[in-house]
Amino acid sequence: FEARKIFDCSTILLDDASKHNNKFESLKNAPTDITRPMDSLNSLKYRSRNETLVADGTKIVTIEQRSGERDLFHLSRDGKIISTNFPCPNRCGFLVTWHETYCCAGCKSDGGGEHGSRCDRKAVISQQGAQQKLLDLNRRQNARVTSMNTEDDTCNRLFSQARRETKRAERMIFEALNAVDPSIHERYSSICTRLVTVSCHHVAHSPHGGCACSKVRADDIRYESEGIAFRQATLSQQLLIAQQLQTAIRQVTHDLETRLRVALSRLQEEQDRVFEELRIRAQGSNDLDLVAGEYSDPVLLQRPPPYAPHVGPPAR
Repeated sequence: FEARKIFDCSTILLDDASKHNNKFESLKNAPTDITRPMDSLNSLKYRSRNETLVADGTKIVTIEQRSGERDLFHLSRDGKIISTNFPCPNRCGFLVTWHETYCCAGCKSDGGGEHGSRCDRKAVISQQGAQQKLLDLNRRQNARVTSMNTEDDTCNRLFSQARRETKRAERMIFEALNAVDPSIHERYSSICTRLVTVSCHHVAHSPHGGCACSKVRADDIRYESEGIAFRQATLSQQLLIAQQLQTAIRQVTHDLETRLRVALSRLQEEQDRVFEELRIRAQGSNDLDLVAGEYSDPVLLQRPPPYAPHVGPPAR
């Protein structure tokens, strides 16, 4: 029963580990929330907007957001972005230009490692306000990474704790099975055979060892949960068989006690009969020497024979 409680505790730990793993995956798959240049340019939620025409027909747009942040755009004659003061989300050090989201398509596909031939490679420091935007982006990204690490560490810790508890329950079951007396095995061989046969020490652990790996995947938690569920079902069968064994032992013990009480009762009756016969013979005889052995002494006639465990009060 204690092992079953431990298995239940392990299940709760794995559920919590799964929640933290889901949060980790959510943060991992959702990059830092940043405003795209086009969204800012087309948004109607701003404090002020100023547009200035340039001699070549292009246009400079300055948008002051409600937060006080200023977004700068250099637009072509047909309204396409030429340059902005938005840093590339990959934090490569370049500004978002014609691509409208990243500095170039190569940076987007490679995660900031390689840049395409069309990348303008405009440095962040070349545009007013871009450096502050990059600092804010780094701050949000660092906070995201910190949250990811926290969720991942918590998931690993709960998963490892669940596996330790599962192994502890396994040891308890193994020790309980080995603690059964050999005589019980001999007398109740059929039940004990079922008890040992149904015992399966296999628990489906994660394919790469779980605790030995620094990262716990969702499959690891699922495999471990399935293994515990299987072990709980096996343990329930073992408990039923153990209860059957306990019932059988109690029945045999009850039968033996009943037979022992009957035997003691018959022995007591026989002792009383012999003692009564000797007493009558002794009282009816004028010569006590006719009573043989230890019963020739009148004092001995007032107490039961030495082999009697218990008799009534001595005859008067």
